[in-house]
Amino acid sequence: MLLAAQMSDDQIAIIGCVVVFGACIGMMLLSQKIGNRVRGRSQTTRPDVVRFPITAEQSTADRKAA
Repeated sequence: MLLAAQMSDDQIAIIGCVVVFGACIGMMLLSQKIGNRVRGRSQTTRPDVVRFPITAEQSTADRKAA
């Protein structure tokens, strides 16, 4: 209680934000662990890049300048 009396409101708010941020990171890690156990590790990973089919080159010979 003595420490809280010596700190300003801004300092208490910053410490509160750091504590809440740490709690959010902890919840995120816990959620990831639970999700991995529910889904299982046997799922195949999907590539991050989606490949689109290559289209034929368009000819510019028939185009005229304005």
